[in-house]
Amino acid sequence: MRGTLFASVFKPILKRFFKKLSHMQINSIKKHAQQFMAISCALLLVACASSGPKPFKIHGEADPSLNRDSSGKPLSLVLRLYQLKTPDEFNRLTFDSLVSGKSDAELLGTSMLSQNEFMLLPGKTLALDDKIAEEAKYVGIVGFFRKPDPQFWRVLVSAEDIRDAKELSFKAQDCFLQVIQPKTQSIPGQPAVFKADCGFAFKKAAPKSK
Repeated sequence: MRGTLFASVFKPILKRFFKKLSHMQINSIKKHAQQFMAISCALLLVACASSGPKPFKIHGEADPSLNRDSSGKPLSLVLRLYQLKTPDEFNRLTFDSLVSGKSDAELLGTSMLSQNEFMLLPGKTLALDDKIAEEAKYVGIVGFFRKPDPQFWRVLVSAEDIRDAKELSFKAQDCFLQVIQPKTQSIPGQPAVFKADCGFAFKKAAPKSK
């Protein structure tokens, strides 16, 4: 009798309790699932934004005395920009090897991801849009000067610094290159304090005979 009374009173109460508890658990699971999906989407967007090639601008400024010949006449300058996985082969480059006729692949091997060649004219500026590869760790520029400075005919910059700055700005002077933004990476042999030496002794015009 008592058992029947207990069941008749408490069974509906327990049923409602477990039903409510079940709904709470389902709602909690749904809530956590929605939060998980929101976080996953946010992480996916961040991952997509941080991967792939990144656009950046190349700004070049040429001095009026750019790349002078033996008579002092300024000439155009060919430059080459390399995207690199490692800096080692670029650091080992010599100007003689650069102009030896060997291909970029022979000179830089598997460290080179891509190269882009362009030209600067004396007293002019250059503005280009480019993209830096996700795998790139460094960017190097070389200038094919007639009489290059022994050390500063090339420059090296961190690819991450370019991604942050979204640009690579430099000046091309008489016989050397100088980066404006971002900061350069040290290359073995280059002095810690920038000091270029073009060392030209231009031919003077012969005096006219009377």
